[in-house]
Amino acid sequence: MLVYYWEREYKGTKEMNKWLSPNKVFLALSETFFRLIEPHNPRQHPTRLRRMRLLSGMLVFMIPLTLIGAFATMPNRSSGENTYIYLLIGFILFVFSYLLNSIGRDKLAIWSVLLYLTILPFVAWYSKNNYSFQEFYGSFIWIFLAILLASLLLDPWSVSIFAVMNIVILLFLPKVVPDLEYIMVYDFLSSFIPLAILLVAGSALRRSDIEIIEHQNIQMSIDEVHLSHLLTSNPAVVYSALPAKGHPITFVSSNAANRLGYSSEEIMSDPDFWEMHVHADDAPGFLDGFSSLLEQGSHTQIYRFRLRDGTYRWIRDEQRLLLDSEDQPLEIAGYFSDITENVQIEEILRVKDKALNSAANAILITNTAGNITWVNSAFSDLTGYKLEEVLGANPRILRSGQHSKEFYQDLWKTITTGNIWRGELINKRKDGSLYDEEMTITPVKDQRGNI
Repeated sequence: MLVYYWEREYKGTKEMNKWLSPNKVFLALSETFFRLIEPHNPRQHPTRLRRMRLLSGMLVFMIPLTLIGAFATMPNRSSGENTYIYLLIGFILFVFSYLLNSIGRDKLAIWSVLLYLTILPFVAWYSKNNYSFQEFYGSFIWIFLAILLASLLLDPWSVSIFAVMNIVILLFLPKVVPDLEYIMVYDFLSSFIPLAILLVAGSALRRSDIEIIEHQNIQMSIDEVHLSHLLTSNPAVVYSALPAKGHPITFVSSNAANRLGYSSEEIMSDPDFWEMHVHADDAPGFLDGFSSLLEQGSHTQIYRFRLRDGTYRWIRDEQRLLLDSEDQPLEIAGYFSDITENVQIEEILRVKDKALNSAANAILITNTAGNITWVNSAFSDLTGYKLEEVLGANPRILRSGQHSKEFYQDLWKTITTGNIWRGELINKRKDGSLYDEEMTITPVKDQRGNI
């Protein structure tokens, strides 16, 4: 029992140490921080959302700091008399501003914080007599902080107005604060004005950069939407793969789910996914195609692929090998399309072609212009003409001269009007001999009724 309890406690300690590892603590703190700075409605303009997050992030640090400062400067401490009151007011104002910013009243929250940081030193100077030179300069940290925050949170024009407002207040300060000399204010302004100018210029440059980046991001988003629409609506599935046997997939367009039944994540999760779903009879050729791709730089494969429902579909796979700067294989870029219907049609045509070729009667097919496009073996046996000899020729090569011009005009009129012609003909073979035959000519129409 003692061993059991010790082991359980030891394992629990290990788990706790694992949970309290620096990486996990950092991740937990980071997640908490990002939750705190995220506004209630994150669907805002990118510039405004960035400003709201920045203000919330600053207030997350400033709220506890002002509260700690207020307790550290209570009257029973050696610090100033009323400092803790100003800090408590700041704590309340910062909490209020944080809540305002979270619900979308970010402009009011920004100006509340900036005005507090600006007014705080002036109120302190006004409420205390005999300010020393060091105390006067020490209080200016609040004004520096205010103008710095303004440059980060406001547009350049607002930063300029805020800086001018601070300068005007400073110039009038000696008139209302006893024992405050102009030389002290001028010394401070000699540092504050150049800093304000730099911050205004920096704000303008940063705003310009942000606008450019946002414009680029918007354009990229539009391009991504267009590309996604093209890939989704395209019958072909686009993909990229590693240059290795089996083609481990690194990217596949989302329309693969509609074509194959597998999601993009499923296809990319297993390096052997593609090879495992190729039909067993086609697998050797599929794997050998990789060698051809390396040698030629491009390759086309046709194979059967197993869908989620267990059925197989014929795939035409177009591949191209991408090389790096040293002409080494970098990636395979390709696309595939479902050609099952085409394969089935070709098979039907092949069977029909075989059946027509096996027919005992001579068969001849022409286009609407009357030129021969196909003949069967029985035709060649009967006339002596091979297929390649009569392709593109007119059936008049068989005329024997035994029929009148009106006879052929009546024949042609019958079939061009969509009717079947039946009759007896005397035709001439390739060697010039004549033969009698019973002929049936049938016009074949398409779906629109055209011959």
